[in-house]
Amino acid sequence: MKKALLYLFVGLSTVAMQANAGTPKNIRNTQATKPASFNSFSQQVRGVLLCDSLMNIGASDTLVLYTDSIGYVTGQNSYGDLGKAERFTNLNHVNGTVNGVLIFMAVASAANSTDTFSVNVWDESGGMPGAIIGNTNYSYQGAVDDIAAQTITAITFPNPPVVSDYFYAGVQFDYTAGDTLSIYSNIDGNTSPSTAWELWSDGTSWYPFDDIDSWGLSISMAIIPIVCDGVAGVPNVAYDKNVAIYPTLAQNQLNVLISNSTSEATVDITDLSGRLVLSKKLNTMTDHIHQLDLSSVSAGTYMVNVTYGTYHSTNKIIVQK
Repeated sequence: MKKALLYLFVGLSTVAMQANAGTPKNIRNTQATKPASFNSFSQQVRGVLLCDSLMNIGASDTLVLYTDSIGYVTGQNSYGDLGKAERFTNLNHVNGTVNGVLIFMAVASAANSTDTFSVNVWDESGGMPGAIIGNTNYSYQGAVDDIAAQTITAITFPNPPVVSDYFYAGVQFDYTAGDTLSIYSNIDGNTSPSTAWELWSDGTSWYPFDDIDSWGLSISMAIIPIVCDGVAGVPNVAYDKNVAIYPTLAQNQLNVLISNSTSEATVDITDLSGRLVLSKKLNTMTDHIHQLDLSSVSAGTYMVNVTYGTYHSTNKIIVQK
């Protein structure tokens, strides 16, 4: 058995559960402060690409940070974990490409401006992460800046890996003094079985978070891969650090991941003629993820316009019935 548990909510009570043999790791839980404005992530998917942003965290979930005695469950910690990954089911874009990843960082520090961690995509082998099929580096200082600006960390892959069926996306890191990162998750029990996995200090052993030898937590991390394919007729889909919309191949529900704001946000959905088919006001000061009911929206192609303060974005979705 690997770890013992502590549990903490910022602003609420602190509960300590001392670990005995056979109990999982030592954890603390801190409620997230929402990212405020997500600086422009200008990943433009052009030509004939259609993209979905995949996310394992539900629209009603609260984002939290779990820690152990000297580190983080979803980052570096006292057990020397070397990587964190989310398992995804890729159904709409079989043999599509992972063009980027959005990550809600909870904590970051940087020893200097040049140290980096790796953002990876793994294939699945034996029901767990296998070979790295795509990766790029991102600086710890970049993550520090994202958190300071209350933005989401947005990663693009220079050579997007091809994925089919199940794959994993996440981070891999070392333990250079002064370099730290961790990722927000949902609350224990909200994802069962857990979709979160970790790479142990031996560099070869992968365990799901809900394993008794791991943390014993049934959670998902706030990692959002952007998966694209070559469906014709969609000229442009844009994702930025202010807003993520998923899935773009929608049926009766659309999720909007939006930044914290000092003003109310408006989501307007229009058809291609500009006719308004759905409008909703969102409280961006208290909620990360918003759920829009599309049951009354007919099949077709629509534009999703999100506005708050001086920010405005437009994304295209396809509603399928």
